This record gives sequence, structure tokens and C-alpha cells, in this order.
Amino acid sequence: MKYFFIVVFSFFVFRSAFCEEKLIAIALSQSQNIEKSESDWLCSHVRDVFSEKIRENTDFVPTSSEEIEKQIIALQKKSESTAFDEKTALEMGKLVSANYALFSAIRKADGAYFLSATISDLTTGKTLATATSKGRKTAMELFSTAHSALSAIDEVMDKFLMQLGKKQPNEIENYEPRAEKPLSAQQKKAAAEKKEKNFLDMKFRHTDSLLTEYTGSDEVVIIPDFIYKIGFAAFRQCRMMKKVVFHDLVFRIEREAFAGTGLVEIEIPNTVLELEKKAFFGCLDLQKAKIPSSIKVIPEQCFSGCTSLAEVEISEGITRLEKSAFTGCTALKKIVIPESVSYIGEFCFSGCRNLSEIVIKNPACVIANRAFYGCPVNNAASLQ
Repeated sequence: MKYFFIVVFSFFVFRSAFCEEKLIAIALSQSQNIEKSESDWLCSHVRDVFSEKIRENTDFVPTSSEEIEKQIIALQKKSESTAFDEKTALEMGKLVSANYALFSAIRKADGAYFLSATISDLTTGKTLATATSKGRKTAMELFSTAHSALSAIDEVMDKFLMQLGKKQPNEIENYEPRAEKPLSAQQKKAAAEKKEKNFLDMKFRHTDSLLTEYTGSDEVVIIPDFIYKIGFAAFRQCRMMKKVVFHDLVFRIEREAFAGTGLVEIEIPNTVLELEKKAFFGCLDLQKAKIPSSIKVIPEQCFSGCTSLAEVEISEGITRLEKSAFTGCTALKKIVIPESVSYIGEFCFSGCRNLSEIVIKNPACVIANRAFYGCPVNNAASLQ
């Protein structure tokens, strides 16, 4: 029978056991033969959870180095093995001031996920401890105990601790998944909600209610109800994303939150009170934008470089359009600026070479220098 292997490498570097402080350097996980939609969260989550378990169960202190990560990745690519070998361990020992390393790998075979890890002596290349989990039906069961006595990571960690003399033998060696009993409708609903929450937590990395990073690849992204603030660059360069759906508790969109994404249309809800500069900067596919009255100021370079933006609705209630807010929106042909707008910033619509119809409803609106520089008409029309 032919097996297909999905391998994710992580390594944790240990200083000598005689050092007062034992550091674990964590290299970015690698993946092979795995779809991007799964590897985006799986690779990083394996690394993060292993780091947490090491911190909780040992006296090692996690650390990391970008330079070391690059060198370890190069070593992993050179290795012909799906896991580490002695040569790899010895070469690593020459690169880092450490005596031990922990390698981990995820293998997928016959539809099941297996987690394995090995602690190696970097001075000799010899194996000190090794463990492999039982097969799990889903990737979630590598981390979750919803359908089994232990998660795969807990199972591997327990075996490590036993081999290192830090834990007494228990029933780990005879581990078998729990027999699944029929669930009530309420239990099924609760389990489904928990599973969905776990997946959301992996795709939507957050600190409390602040979204710090999106790691998924969905075309339609629905903001979870526990996210109230879209953080700095949270979706930046998510080219797969075509549409975002907000709920009515989101109130802030921070700098560059959606910059460079594949958004085609954006309707900001009227619950959003704060919109920071460059929020939608360089969204090349964005064709339509609706900005609500709850946002009083359209900030600097908010839609700058959105070359496909042909339709913009600026709601009554907005008071200021800041510097370069719509610079380089070359598809824009018409703009209606409501009476509530009292200020149009410098270079606001500069470079909008097809913007031939400009309607400004407030005759007292202050228009800064070169606000419409490069537009086909030099004088903006006013409509009472």
C-alpha cells in the first residue's frame, strides 16, 4: 500500500543540562504535500502548542532566532529523511550554542494523522528520547481531547517525560481512543460549536477581542463574534479574500488592516467608529466601497492605490477626507462629496486620471493644495 506523508518539522534547542537557564529555540514549521488551506494553521499551531507544553512541563525557556530558523530550514531540506538523522543533529550542533534539540513531525497516512518527536544530543547525534502518537482521524485531534483520552501532543509529551525520568509509567502505552457513545442533540450541538471555535481560534489569531492575524485562505471571510477590533495588518496581503462580512460589534479597523488584499467590494458597517490610515491601501481588485457616517474622518491613504475602485459612497456625516485618501484610484470617474464634509486634504484625489465629474455639496468646504491634481477637470463643481 502506498503511503503519503505530510511532514511538519519543528525544532527546540536545549542548552546544556548543567546550565542554569535552558533555552529552547523554536524554528518555523515546514510542510510538504499539504494543501495551503490546512498548512497555514497546522504548521504554526503545532509549533505554538508544543512550545506551550514544553514551557508547562519542563524548565526550558522558549526562545527563537530568525537566523537560526533559516539555517535549520536549510538543514531540513538537505536531509533525505522525513525526520532528523544524526548528520542533521551534528550539523545543527555546529550552528547553535546548545547541546540538545527536539525535532517533531506530522505524518498523514491512510487518512490518519500521526505526531512524532525525538530529542537528540547535538554533540553526538544520538537519540535520547523518541515518541509517536496513535493515529488521529482529524488534524484537530492532534491538539484536542474531544474524542480521545489525550491529545496527540499530550501523548507524545507524556512519553518524553517518562523516558527522561520525569514521570512514572501510566496507561499511555496502552492508550486507545475512547469508544464513541451516541450523543444527544444538545451534546452534538455543543461539540460542533467547540470544534468551530477551535478552528476559528486557529485562523483568527487574537488577543482578547483584537484580531492580530488571519491565517486562513477563505474567499469569503466572516468576522467571528468575539472579534471587536481588526488589528494592524491583520489581513494584509490576503489575496485569496474577496469579501469580508462584519458583525455589529466591530468598532475599529486599524492601520493597514486590509492593505493589499483581494477584496472586490467593501461595505463598512455603521458600528465602526475608528478607521486608521492605509486601511485598504493597494487593494488592486477593489471595485466598490461604502463608507458610513459613523466614521467621521476618512484617514490618510485609506484607499490609495486601489486602481480598480470605480464606485465610492461617502455618507452624509463624514467631515474630513485626509491627505491622499484616494490617490491613484484610476478607475474612479465620479465622486459625490456630501455637505457634511468641510475639508478635503492635500493630494486627496491626485492621480485619479479618469475622475471627470466631481460634486461637492458644501460650498464652504476647504480644498487643500493639489487635492485634485491630475484629474481631467481642474475645478470641482458644487451642487446645493
